[in-house]
Amino acid sequence: GYPVGWMADRFDPRRVLAACLLVWGAAIAACGLAASFEALFAASALLGAAEAGLLPIAYALIPIWFQGRNRQRANAAFVFCGRLMVGLVILVCAWMIREIDTWRSVLPDPLAGLDTWRLSLLATALPCLLLVPVVLRLPDAGRSPAGSRPPPMPQALAWMGRRAGWVVPLFAGPGVMALSASAVGNFVPMLAQRTWNVSPQVAGQAMGMAALVGAAGALMLVLLASRRVNPSSGPRLPLLGAAAGLGLATAVTPLIAVAPSLAALFAVYGLHLFGVLTASMLFPTALAALSPASMRARLLSVYVGVIVILGAAGPALVGWLSDAGAGTADALRQATVGVGSVALLVATGLVLMAARASPADEDTPL
Repeated sequence: GYPVGWMADRFDPRRVLAACLLVWGAAIAACGLAASFEALFAASALLGAAEAGLLPIAYALIPIWFQGRNRQRANAAFVFCGRLMVGLVILVCAWMIREIDTWRSVLPDPLAGLDTWRLSLLATALPCLLLVPVVLRLPDAGRSPAGSRPPPMPQALAWMGRRAGWVVPLFAGPGVMALSASAVGNFVPMLAQRTWNVSPQVAGQAMGMAALVGAAGALMLVLLASRRVNPSSGPRLPLLGAAAGLGLATAVTPLIAVAPSLAALFAVYGLHLFGVLTASMLFPTALAALSPASMRARLLSVYVGVIVILGAAGPALVGWLSDAGAGTADALRQATVGVGSVALLVATGLVLMAARASPADEDTPL
């Protein structure tokens, strides 16, 4: 992610984004054509490398195109649409896997004989060809030749070192938040199935509805707040708002352990996600205000990378603790609540620390 962020800081980010999409699509197709586990592993790694640049570039373009209140609205809409698209993609993929065999009669012979999962991956790669020209026609990022030269690594590290008081907690806080969100989100459906013996379909539908309501609530709150907050208030206010969202999530997550019904369980999960997504919509606004434009994409690539890495640790930690407790439904519930609550408490403290240490106004450039 960091090298892609460096290229987005130095060159036209639209072209870098288009290149990421092309590599992303080629990697998906390579997964579908892989002839061995090693080839599938390599193609999956290439897929992850291309995907690592998508979010940082998008977050870096938003502060260029949107100013004042519109910047926070754009960040909130971006997070909400991303959450919404996850559910839509799951539905589309389920339909495609079911229907793709009916297309074999119109496919050329080399493709018609492929397994269903291979055809599904090849079909998934096709939209990238449509997205590339759309990305290239996005508004110009407005980079000047002087501003397009990012500072070298030693200078960038020195800049971060002088601001370690807010840089470290601002990167670590969202990462620990992601650990909690993945720990809770991955195991709430399993808790529903083990505790009330519901089918995966029922658990999935209930979770999807809770996620949609929580995401919509977070979007409405942030949009409403952006109408009342002075755009020149600086980065501290969005950080304090993010800490408040995480505080709410911290308070409600332990209720998972005592939820008396399936509806109550997913209501708690919706509140948990409401707080987490409220914070997620506010973090990029604060970070964009604190980052020099000449290294914004690289800093955002570090931000996204920390979130991805720590987020991946959440399910593993819950699984380990659950197995240590004999793997029962109660052990899973306690592990989920314990990891989720403690991580949120730590994340809230880190974000408050970043808010106290950050400058009251936008930080000075290099």
